Amino acid sequence: IKRKLRDYGVDGVDNITLVADTQNEGLSRGFAFLEFSCHLDAMHAYKRLQKPDVIFGHPERTAKVAFAEPIREPDEEIMAQ
Repeated sequence: IKRKLRDYGVDGVDNITLVADTQNEGLSRGFAFLEFSCHLDAMHAYKRLQKPDVIFGHPERTAKVAFAEPIREPDEEIMAQ
């Protein structure tokens, strides 16, 4: 995946989390989470991966890209109840 990202001009990837398909051993669910070294690299990747020539997996499907919402930690006051 990292090599393919580089081929598309995407750099600065610190971590890739490929989500496994629990129903089909050895397969992914078809999406991944990418962590970047800085916001600028993430924005560049977002813009680049939106283009229709970016293909991962099935040859007729273009990549779908979105920023993930960070998991919010529960409020300490609520947890204390």
